[in-house]
Amino acid sequence: MAANLSFGIFTYNMLASSLGSNTIPWVLEISPEWITRLGGDAAWKSIKATLSEEYKAHFHKNTHTQKDPNKYQTTRRIWAAERIQVIPPEMDQTEIAGEHSIAYYVPDKDKPEEKGKRVVATTMAGLLASELPKLGPELFAHIMSVENTVYNWQIREPRIMKRSLDSGCSVIMLEEYDQHASMYPQFKQAGFEGVFYSGASGESGQGFFWKTDEWETFEPLPSSTLCYDETVGTTFFNPELRENMPALDRRTFGLAKLKHKATGTPVWFGTVHLMTKSREQNKTDVRTGETKYIREILEKHVGDGLLVLAGDFNTTPHESVVFEPFLEMGLNNIFGQGQQVHTGETKYI
Repeated sequence: MAANLSFGIFTYNMLASSLGSNTIPWVLEISPEWITRLGGDAAWKSIKATLSEEYKAHFHKNTHTQKDPNKYQTTRRIWAAERIQVIPPEMDQTEIAGEHSIAYYVPDKDKPEEKGKRVVATTMAGLLASELPKLGPELFAHIMSVENTVYNWQIREPRIMKRSLDSGCSVIMLEEYDQHASMYPQFKQAGFEGVFYSGASGESGQGFFWKTDEWETFEPLPSSTLCYDETVGTTFFNPELRENMPALDRRTFGLAKLKHKATGTPVWFGTVHLMTKSREQNKTDVRTGETKYIREILEKHVGDGLLVLAGDFNTTPHESVVFEPFLEMGLNNIFGQGQQVHTGETKYI
């Protein structure tokens, strides 16, 4: 390693704008007082399970509510509507079925010329009103008050930018990054250059930024966005990780080679967001497959070069099997400390 090579790295799962919402069941938080009003933890858990089932089935990543299957994020916003009065133009294959419900059509693969089966889905407000006739509307208002004061992107984005820049680090990696149009210019103004490693949808992925007075590229980047499975020259890569899943669900691995200006040292930077545990069939099968393929990529392009690998691994130290492919390469195993978010306590930055 070159003498005097020292730099800081900031990595953070910023919880994408389209995912960082108090209306998404697995993110959803309510106050302890509300949990008591509902009858305790078990009652609240049951309500969340009902919300989660409907949300996952119809609103999270629904490729049938619009012609372009990549533009599914709008359906997530409809889920949080107090009342449905108009369908956004992006949802061009959706109808209003009621003030708390939408309808869409699922084509029959054997009869592609026909419209398909009509499916009706109920929003969060509708489910709460149905499950809790007396408290539902008031609970919905409470959920949305937390959404508007804590999770709202207009509130979170300045906090994320401040925390990132205040870190003093010359390299910043952001997972669940889906606001390149607004955040990239702010990083540029602060003296950074960067690239958006786009996922299959083109909407979200990972952000990678470097301070231009400390780092430089080995070859010019034609764009600040590296598309899904795209390569630029021999120093920027965004390969998909080949999970046995639909393309829209697959992750990518951002890999870049930069030169440290003060020492002339080449350093490789890898950033990744491994699959969530809930998508696995056998405990760690998907994430272990991802890390094995990442190792192949690193062995091909990095070899024994200097490498920093960071990101959100969706794992804990006891799941060492996920990291075995990295440990076998001789990489050090260092875990950061995460933050649990609670309403009224730690807030999303």
